[in-house]
Order: sequence, then structure tokens, then C-alpha cells
Amino acid sequence: AARTESARINGREVRFAPGETVLEVARRAGIPVPTLCEFAALAHRPGTCRMCLVEIKAPGEAAYSLATACDTRMTPGLEVETRSKRVREARKLQASLLFADHCETCSACARHGQCELQDVARSVGLDLGRLSGRYVSRTAEKDKTAALVFTPDKCIRCLRCVEVCRQVHGIGAITFEGIGTGAAVGFDGRPWAESDRCIQCGQCSLVCPTGAIAVKDQCERALELFEDPSVTTVVQMAPAVRFTIGEAMGLPAGENLEGFLVAGLK
Repeated sequence: AARTESARINGREVRFAPGETVLEVARRAGIPVPTLCEFAALAHRPGTCRMCLVEIKAPGEAAYSLATACDTRMTPGLEVETRSKRVREARKLQASLLFADHCETCSACARHGQCELQDVARSVGLDLGRLSGRYVSRTAEKDKTAALVFTPDKCIRCLRCVEVCRQVHGIGAITFEGIGTGAAVGFDGRPWAESDRCIQCGQCSLVCPTGAIAVKDQCERALELFEDPSVTTVVQMAPAVRFTIGEAMGLPAGENLEGFLVAGLK
């Protein structure tokens, strides 16, 4: 059996393997800790959003200190508090700072109602009605490609899109550019549509927590073409669609639904 050590979270004893983070152990124990930048499937934990703040105290230390749970390793005898007043206030302040540098057009956002930033704000008790976006440091002008849209002032610099482009495809078409408040997601320093590396796979839009990167909605245009008697419409499906559509239909994973798709399109 793998060697485990003991520590305490909120006064409760937990076991952990060497190298595990406070966030991983807390999740396994069913203890909620809010996150935004962390993405477990890619082992992505840059600690940039600062929403997973907890208090920690190592053996022999007199006082607790604040630390990010996603990149702080558990150690034997460590005491962790995830719901103290200091932690609650620190998370609320950090959420306020994220919103202060975030656009206020939530109702027009592709992720409205399914936004991780909104979820985190609610979890820490932030009053969304009093937010202003007064410190937004990036343009609201959209950067578009044939299939995707990037809205800079919705980006919270979590770097998930950068990571998924590197890890899943090994391309690295999305970059992180600039310094200080001017730091932002970019595409080799030029408009996204001019990138000679991006293959328009859309993986970045799937992992984006706020809708800063979204799929361009062309459904209405497609319906108009289908209904136009003067247009002969030819449909080309991506290979993955015949399998992934099954999830939305509640069918077993991996079932080939190409016939269903062709019939439905006809």
C-alpha cells in the first residue's frame, strides 16, 4: 500500500499521499474550496486567480497564514482552515478584485448563467449588483476568427486556454503576452485570424471559465441556408461529432450516431 501521512482540515483528520495538494485532499474529503484557474484534468494549477485561499499552520508555528490551496502541498501535521472569517473575507476581496477588472455585460455573454466566475461570486457572498468593472485594463473589442470569438475584457488570466492548446494539441497557438495590468492572452502578438498555428479546434472555449473565448454562433445563418430553396446546402461533419452528440441525447458513450445525424439534417 502507498505510504500516507496525516493532517487536519477544519479540525478533521485527513490522510494524504506525499505530493498531494491541500485542494486535492480537501476535495476528496468533500470539503468545498472555490477555484477558477485550477483545472484538474490538465494538472493545471498556476495559482493566478487566488480564489482557493485557505489558512495553514505547520507544526511549531504560532499563527495561521494565508496560502493558495491549489499549489500548496500537504505536509505531516499541517492544520488547514477553509471557512474561517479571515478566509471568507480574503476570498470575497479577491472575487471583488476580479470583477473590478472584468466587463459588466454579463447578460450578453455566451457563458451567462453557466459562468464559473459568477458561481464563485455567489459562493463567497459577493453582491453582484454593486460591481462596476471600473479597473478594466483591456479592450472590449472582440478578436474573431472564422469559428471563435475572444473578448479580452472578460478574460481573468487563468491561462487554461494556453495550457489546453499546449497539452491537448501540442501547438501553443495561444500565448500570454505583456506585463503587469497589461498582461493578457494573445496570439503571437497579432490578430487571432492571422495566426498560422491555430487550427480552430475550440478546445480553448471548452475550458474558459468566463466566456472570454466562445464559439461563434452561426445557427441562425445555417437555418436560413437550409430554408433557402435556391441554395443547395452541403453539410460536413467533424469526425468527433458522430460520437460526442450522444452525450446530449443520453446514449451510451462511444456509440456511432452518424445515421441519426444524417437523418436529422435531412
